[in-house]
Amino acid sequence: MPGPPPVIKRSAAVPAIENRQGGWVLGLEGHTLDGQRYVSEFFVAMDKDRPRAHVGVYWTGLGLGDSPLGPDYTVVPQRACQG
Repeated sequence: MPGPPPVIKRSAAVPAIENRQGGWVLGLEGHTLDGQRYVSEFFVAMDKDRPRAHVGVYWTGLGLGDSPLGPDYTVVPQRACQG
């Protein structure tokens, strides 16, 4: 579960290439509700002159393939519920 709002630590433009939409990758850092640290990449693109997130779950520590923020940027929190 998400905790307090994340902080944007980094950002990078992603150009549109062939059939892939361009936008921005935001490097988010924060803590889950149980206090675990995460670092996630969050992709945002323009949709009819408004920013639109392509993945709504930002606290998982997931990243993008071929990220402009570099390899191994993310930090995945451990599962809060075991079993």
